[in-house]
Amino acid sequence: MRAPPPTPSCGEDATRYATIGKLLGSRLQREVADCAVQFHGGMGYMDENWTSRYFRDTRLDSIGAGADEVMLRILARVDGYSAE
Repeated sequence: MRAPPPTPSCGEDATRYATIGKLLGSRLQREVADCAVQFHGGMGYMDENWTSRYFRDTRLDSIGAGADEVMLRILARVDGYSAE
């Protein structure tokens, strides 16, 4: 079992932890949606199926939460690297 990640102390900037959480969460959500579509095969692409809607919605959630590239730039800037 893994140890839980460190949490920010009172008054500490939580930008890094929030960005990592959003990035990992959105990537995991897309991976789960992709596996569900593959599991259902051709039926997973039909509009009437829940997997098709879930697959589309995960892309929208990812865009709404911030693109992966934006989050990686935020992490780079917080860690002191140039975001160029």
